[in-house]
Amino acid sequence: MKRKRFSLFVTVFCVASLFCLTLSAQEIKTNADEKTKTRVNELFELAISYAKEKKFDQAIDTWRELLRLDPVNPYALHNLGAALSNTKRHQEALEAFQAAVNFAPGNAIFQASLGGAYMNLRRWDESLAVLNEAVRLDPTRGATYNMLGFLFDNTRRFEEALVVNKKAIEFAPENPANFHNLGLTYMKLGKAADAIPPLEQALKMAPTYLSARYHLSNALSKLRKYREAVDSYTKLLELDPDNPEIIILRAWNYTYLGGSGREAAADAERYLKLYGWRTKSAPFQALIAIIGFRSLRMEERANAVMAQALKKADPAAWPYSIIRFFDGQMTAEDLLAVAADNDQRTEAHAYIGMYLLLNNKNAEARIQFEWVKEYGTRNYYEYALALSELQRLQ
Repeated sequence: MKRKRFSLFVTVFCVASLFCLTLSAQEIKTNADEKTKTRVNELFELAISYAKEKKFDQAIDTWRELLRLDPVNPYALHNLGAALSNTKRHQEALEAFQAAVNFAPGNAIFQASLGGAYMNLRRWDESLAVLNEAVRLDPTRGATYNMLGFLFDNTRRFEEALVVNKKAIEFAPENPANFHNLGLTYMKLGKAADAIPPLEQALKMAPTYLSARYHLSNALSKLRKYREAVDSYTKLLELDPDNPEIIILRAWNYTYLGGSGREAAADAERYLKLYGWRTKSAPFQALIAIIGFRSLRMEERANAVMAQALKKADPAAWPYSIIRFFDGQMTAEDLLAVAADNDQRTEAHAYIGMYLLLNNKNAEARIQFEWVKEYGTRNYYEYALALSELQRLQ
């Protein structure tokens, strides 16, 4: 089965949450008379309180009331943009940020927020130009480099993302997100070993940082440090109980680890109990449970899962044929004959190998695993499984 790529825990970027200024009313400059100025200050503080409470619609209404009294207040315009961005009204946010920049073009924060608004609209070139201007105005502001990292990541310019993510850490080392983003960029460059230190640092600073824990777990798994990966996925499940993707990943890593059939089967059965039999992952989790129980010679438990799989899984789906093979209804040759493409052949050879291994036919199993190593689809769970079994067979 194909590995999911950063499908949960994808870093969500919203410029508003980063740049909602909390200036006190006394810091606001206005040309209004004293009575109006007092009301402007009151509205400013009220809008800020709404924003802090995430009552963004009320904040928007309050900023607009303020701007009717003081229409050239760049701070109010900026914070209006932030509230609009938080309600995903990105075009309106862009207009508010642009107005703030028009009144205060030398403000690096306003420029960065405008760049973020362009990003939210996926207008990458305009975003880059504005963010570069923000860096020119304040080359020591870590948050702007963070945003540039997001931009380069989304435009698949990972080497450039690496440079600016390091800059973000240099100028804002107190922000664990900057270490997380550097680690994630290393992962996208295929440098799992380099990803581990910054991800660990992010977790040292913020122990409940879900995305950092998720990507650290995946990095350990890619490096075939399966015991450490299992331990890390376990910590992740403590933070996010019953998350289907994490249960699946830990089940696979228990399987890769070897000697952990009971734990792998427990995770697989847990997934099936929580999420049923008609998901794409369900038949593969059934196979993990069957393999786990058979490795422990717990045939009754394995057969119970098999019976459920044959009854509840989708017979029209490809992996149903693998289940039938494990039940003795198909030969290995039959299974390979119905595999429609190289992805399915990767799975077929891997599971045939596991079946042979469970029946103490190690030499024949090795042939199947060698095929996967040579010809298999590399981003499939079964590819890593074949490599793990080959290592144990040496």
